[in-house]
Amino acid sequence: MALSKEEREQFLAEPHIAALSVYAGDKRGPLTVPIWYQYTPGGEPWVQTGLGSRKHRLIEAAGHFSLMVERLEPSVRYVAVDGAVSRIEPSTDDQLVEMVKRYLPPEKVEPYLEFARREHGEGVTIYLKPEHWLSADLGHCSSMSSRQRLFRWLYRLGFTPWDGHPLAHSLTGLVEGGGLRPGAALDLGCGTGDNAVYLAGHGWRVTGVDYVAKPLKKARAKAAGLPVLFVKADVTQLSTSGIGAGYDLIIDSGCLHGMSADDRDAYVREVSAVAAPDAQLLIVAFIPGASMGVPASGSTKCSGGSVPAGRCFPAATSPRWTRTAPTRRGSICSGALHEVSHPNASQSYTRQHQSAPLRRNPTDPSQLLCRNGIRVMTGPAAPLGFRYDLAAARESVCPPFGRRRF
Repeated sequence: MALSKEEREQFLAEPHIAALSVYAGDKRGPLTVPIWYQYTPGGEPWVQTGLGSRKHRLIEAAGHFSLMVERLEPSVRYVAVDGAVSRIEPSTDDQLVEMVKRYLPPEKVEPYLEFARREHGEGVTIYLKPEHWLSADLGHCSSMSSRQRLFRWLYRLGFTPWDGHPLAHSLTGLVEGGGLRPGAALDLGCGTGDNAVYLAGHGWRVTGVDYVAKPLKKARAKAAGLPVLFVKADVTQLSTSGIGAGYDLIIDSGCLHGMSADDRDAYVREVSAVAAPDAQLLIVAFIPGASMGVPASGSTKCSGGSVPAGRCFPAATSPRWTRTAPTRRGSICSGALHEVSHPNASQSYTRQHQSAPLRRNPTDPSQLLCRNGIRVMTGPAAPLGFRYDLAAARESVCPPFGRRRF
């Protein structure tokens, strides 16, 4: 949606770094460089550059130039303006001070001014008379929709290194270990349907959702004759996707770990909306930094003893963390995902087996899901770009996801 006159001028008045473009000659693209600028709504944008610099020469020769500013959060927004040069004047020290104060924190203003006065020499101030504006706020072009476009292209190119791996131990152990009776299952980010087909083959009624259409066609072919429904849907909009509710088991294989903090908030809300009472959620995901997994030989230590990896603790459980040698970078992480977070992610692990309490994190998705009555587990995931034998992988405990971006 295009911005109004007031919106675009106010946005341009904010201290963004602009991209300046100016004609650079025949058979050449325009010179485009980042630059500081100043602007007051209703006035003329102005920039500074060195006397006789290439920018100065090109702008003076062309008589026109353009500026473009943008942001990516909380929505994608940009404003571009071009026009004729209204005037070029020698820069003053007051203008330099005004520009520096616009962009730098107070404690850095004087050191930069001292440097600029000593090193930059004479400068010119160039004013732009706005003639043409182009602006938009793409509001709904969130990180999820950006990722959707990315995955559409990856499937189109056939670059899908996440496909073709053996099923996660945590899923097969959960289904074949007799801990759950078959019921209604939901596969989030189902891709080409391997998990959904596996569950359907073991008596589950399965719905698989993915926001990319191409892998769903392959999934439907794999699931021919099985009780599986594949739906093109966004996991942050499950309650309005027509898939219904009351799912006893929800599988997330590589979905949550790629979301932004805002999208994870929506994930918690939507998963809670479609889950049955006492539903269980199995998450297969990378860990922050891909180097924080702790080898646990298939079990997780907690204050109440050991439980097999792939089984979750009730929300009321007070877990403990067992520190051992760190796993190699790019290794997997699995085990129980509790309503707690790691107390010090930067702390190095030692080979001494120590126990330390984990801190509660009220913004962690796993905690929110637990408070909504959903039992949360995690399972292993092989990092993209690495060959990894999941059949031989050791289970390990990972901290929950928190609100950080990966």
